[in-house]
Amino acid sequence: MNDTPDFMHQKQLEIIYSKTPAERFMMGIAMCRSARRMVEAGILQENPSISEDQLNYLVFTRYYPSLVAETETSWQMFFLRKKMTEATNFEEIKHFYYQFIDRFPFEPKNIELEKSYYFLFTTLFEKIHDQNSLDFIKTEIELLALQKTNWVNKLFEQLEKQEKIKL
Repeated sequence: MNDTPDFMHQKQLEIIYSKTPAERFMMGIAMCRSARRMVEAGILQENPSISEDQLNYLVFTRYYPSLVAETETSWQMFFLRKKMTEATNFEEIKHFYYQFIDRFPFEPKNIELEKSYYFLFTTLFEKIHDQNSLDFIKTEIELLALQKTNWVNKLFEQLEKQEKIKL
């Protein structure tokens, strides 16, 4: 929308440029503060009883939604991978594995996700204790092989070693 006549726009620029750099900087800071107060007011209207920390977090998520989503995803991946490594039996491991793949479906070319899947399988290899666990891992790797990713070949190599060593 451009409803300001050119002569008025020119006058505004003259006023702004007549100020010192420090004054213009302070004008910018004041505009940022005003914008933040508007964002805070919108959040408080939706959530009137939140704490100051919660308000700051929600302001941050409004300003940087993709960064927050990425960070939360990384944290959730880390948590599930940690749970898998701490699991004491193969059924628990399978439970966390299924939670992981339900929450983070495999996407070829997503490097962080590929690393996490590779980590999951190396954890599974460490926990192999019988033919059923080996068959489970083999089936899951074969499903991933359909995605045609290079690192799945490494998993097959590890699987072959595990078959020879463990059983």
